[in-house]
Amino acid sequence: MRKKFRLYHRRFMRAHTARIAALKRLHAHPVAVPVATFVGLAIIASTAFLILNGGHPKFKPIISYIVFINHDHEEQTVPTNEPTIGALLNKLDIKLNQGDVVEPDVDTPITEDNFHINIYRAVPVEVIEGTQKIFTFSAAATPRAIAEQAGLTVYAEDDVSAAPATDFAGTLSVAKQIIVDPATPVNLNVYGTPTVVRTHATTVAQLLTEKGIKLASGDSIQPAPATPITSGVQIFLLHQGMSIQTISQTIPEPIQTIEDKTLTFGTSAIRQQGSAGLELITYEIGVGGAKTVIQTVVVNRPYQKLSPRAKPSKFRPTKKP
Repeated sequence: MRKKFRLYHRRFMRAHTARIAALKRLHAHPVAVPVATFVGLAIIASTAFLILNGGHPKFKPIISYIVFINHDHEEQTVPTNEPTIGALLNKLDIKLNQGDVVEPDVDTPITEDNFHINIYRAVPVEVIEGTQKIFTFSAAATPRAIAEQAGLTVYAEDDVSAAPATDFAGTLSVAKQIIVDPATPVNLNVYGTPTVVRTHATTVAQLLTEKGIKLASGDSIQPAPATPITSGVQIFLLHQGMSIQTISQTIPEPIQTIEDKTLTFGTSAIRQQGSAGLELITYEIGVGGAKTVIQTVVVNRPYQKLSPRAKPSKFRPTKKP
C-alpha cells in the first residue's frame, strides 16, 4: 500500500513540476500575457453579447448604395448607407435654402443603387395680387405653385401667369414676376341651396354661360341677366311648379403624371398641388319618387395635380437585400 502511495506521489510531483515549468516558460514569452488577456476579454465580451441578445446574436450588415446628386450645376456621385435623402444631405453638408425643392422628398428612404436626387435652387421672384406684392425665393415648377409657396390662397378659377421682370432696378434683381388675377366671389343660390362660386364673368348672363346654367321651363334668375358682377353679389336661381332636390357632389382631383428620367425608379414628386372640385346637382322629383336631373352647376372647378414619376427602363437599378 505504501509503495503504491509513493508511486502516485512521485507521479503527481513530476506532473506538478512540469506544469510549473510550462507556466514559467509561457510567462517568460514576450506576447504571452497580452494574448492571454485578449482571449480572456474576448470570451467575456462574447458571453455578454449573447446574454444581451437572449442567446441569439443579431448581426446588422452594412449596406452602401451609389447615389447621384444633381445640385448647383454639377452631379455628385457618392456611396452612402444613410437611411434617407435628408440624412445624406446633412452628412454631406449640402444646405437647403428658402424655397429650394428636393425631388424626391427629403423623407424618402434610399433603398437601391443608382439612386437619383435632384435639388432645384430657388430664384428671387415677386408675386403680385392686386396691390399686394410679395418678394420671395422659389424653385416651384409652375406659376400657381410659386404663388401658393408665397403664402397666397389660389383658387382653381384664379388666373395665374408668369412674366419676366422688366424693372430690374425696382425689383431687386427679381428673376420673374407671378401675376395673380383672382376670380370674383359670388353668392349663388341654386334652387334654395346657397353656395359661393368664383368667376371672371362681368355680368350675370356671362356667369350663367360660364357655369353652364340653362334656364328651363319654370326657372327664373334674380337679379336680371344684364346686372354687373361685383364681389359678394347675391344671385338666385329659382324654380316654380315642381318638386326639386339639390345635392352636392365632389369632383375628383385630376392628376397628370409626367415621366421624368431624372427620378429613381419607384419614386415620385409633386410639382403642383391639385384640388378637388364641387358641383351641385338638382333633380326634379317625379311620380313615385323618380328623379330627373334638371341642372348641374360646377361650384368649384377642380385643379390638376402635377406628379412626375420615374420613366420606366429595361435596366433596373440594383436593389440590395
